[in-house]
Amino acid sequence: MWPASPSAVAIVTGAIDVFLSVSEGFLPFLFAGVVCYGAVVAVLLNVYRRVLYALGVPFTAGPIVLWYLQGMPGFTLAVADRVVQVALIVLPV
Repeated sequence: MWPASPSAVAIVTGAIDVFLSVSEGFLPFLFAGVVCYGAVVAVLLNVYRRVLYALGVPFTAGPIVLWYLQGMPGFTLAVADRVVQVALIVLPV
């Protein structure tokens, strides 16, 4: 059994994305963080959970692939965020 819920993991990755947005000035990180928080609220309100999970997996996997293709910038914090994102993909299953 996993020690964390998908919502808790989404909050962590959202916080990392918002931090990266502020520190790097890269707007897509802010978008990703806001979407993570919106998804947490939607899950807590029990709004279309299956649809959220179906959309959340590619939304979460996309940045992992793009980060790798860009040469893995910001390695230390980004690796932590990627580990959290992989957990977010695996947890709902």
